[in-house]
Amino acid sequence: DAKTSSSCGLAPAPRADARPTVGDRRSAGRDRRDAREARAMADDGPGIVAVVAAVIVGLVTVVIVMSRMRRRVAVPPAMADAPKQTTFTAEEVARHDDPSDAWIIIEGKVYDVTRYVDEHPGGSAILNNAGADSTAGFNGPQHSRETVLPILDMYYVGDLVAH
Repeated sequence: DAKTSSSCGLAPAPRADARPTVGDRRSAGRDRRDAREARAMADDGPGIVAVVAAVIVGLVTVVIVMSRMRRRVAVPPAMADAPKQTTFTAEEVARHDDPSDAWIIIEGKVYDVTRYVDEHPGGSAILNNAGADSTAGFNGPQHSRETVLPILDMYYVGDLVAH
């Protein structure tokens, strides 16, 4: 009989023609809700993984680009043709006023930036005062002294003197 326990101690199998009880319907509802939550969690999983992967790829890309830029700029130019003189007058610096021979004065120091023009992040703006004093432009908000001074030192050729 379906109402008695079997000899192995298990609950009897439900009859095929038996209607589900309230408890059965609640259990089935919980099962459906649990399945929906599991699917939702599975759907969120790859989304989170994709976001994390995108962030990692972005950071790696930034690091690679920055290291390449630093490597390009950090190599000092060949100064075989650099002047042996260490002091210059404003008139001497003024003769170096075009892109193929560009010198600038910053805070009383003379720099040959000819080989740096193509690398300059501000483009040809570095040539605005070629052959003259660029101190005002150099001290603008676009330059971080911690970053720019080591680069600038590579192009130092001497000091400005009165005459």
